[in-house]
Amino acid sequence: RKTHTAYVLAKLALHVTRLPRVDEELTLVTQPERCKRAVNKRITHFYDADGAEVATMDSRWVLIDTEKRMILRKHPEQFDDQWAEDVPLELPMRLPRVAPEDCETLGTQTAAYSRCDMNGHLNNTRYADIVCDAVPWQVWDSAQISDFIISYHREVPRGESFTLRRAALADNQFYFDGEREGKSAFESLLTFKSL
Repeated sequence: RKTHTAYVLAKLALHVTRLPRVDEELTLVTQPERCKRAVNKRITHFYDADGAEVATMDSRWVLIDTEKRMILRKHPEQFDDQWAEDVPLELPMRLPRVAPEDCETLGTQTAAYSRCDMNGHLNNTRYADIVCDAVPWQVWDSAQISDFIISYHREVPRGESFTLRRAALADNQFYFDGEREGKSAFESLLTFKSL
């Protein structure tokens, strides 16, 4: 509040080595990296009780000025001591170029009350729910997710809607795009491996 700043999630990639069990306790180890070109990287490892890695997540965060609604390229001085100089690991985050006409339109999704965060926008986690719900049941019945990539382009304010599109790609992949007001609000890519 003093600096009128907030971190927002710009994109993330998740690699799943194996699905955790519902009752399983995991240990998370996170490594935040200092700001480079206006972005803070954070790598999070998920370990099981034996110390084996279950999943890895690479998330990219940007600091915004909450009053001017713009990304800050230089952080306030008091933020400088919180980050590692370099975290060498990163996961692939490149999304394929898929034209809207190559996608199937699945209808609209709305930033309803239960889907929004305290800032009045569709919560980042809800995008993942939406795209996972849009994967055909037969895929979930015969495969498990191995990689999930999402890139947030524009926020979806509460009460607003976007058009959800899906394209089935080669190699057990599904591409998603959420379009609002003629522009992409987000894109996502889910990769599955057969059971």
